[in-house]
Amino acid sequence: MTVTIPKEFEPFIEEKIRVGQFPDANAVVSEAVRQFSEQQRDWNADSPELKAFLLDAVRGGHRPLQLGDLEEMERRILAEDKARCR
Repeated sequence: MTVTIPKEFEPFIEEKIRVGQFPDANAVVSEAVRQFSEQQRDWNADSPELKAFLLDAVRGGHRPLQLGDLEEMERRILAEDKARCR
């Protein structure tokens, strides 16, 4: 696979190589893709309730979000995180 990186990113990539953080441009891009992939996976894995809520809101049936809605989501997410850490 060949990927073309926009010129505006070249100084960033070159700096990462220059300071020894990465051996070459491929390593910089691979790490960026790895982090992006992880971020996307985290979104899907950690927030299915929020994702469903947002998708429903985008698709229709809009109603104003109330403070209680956010508080309830926060309680559920914190409880899930706590259960996962056990």
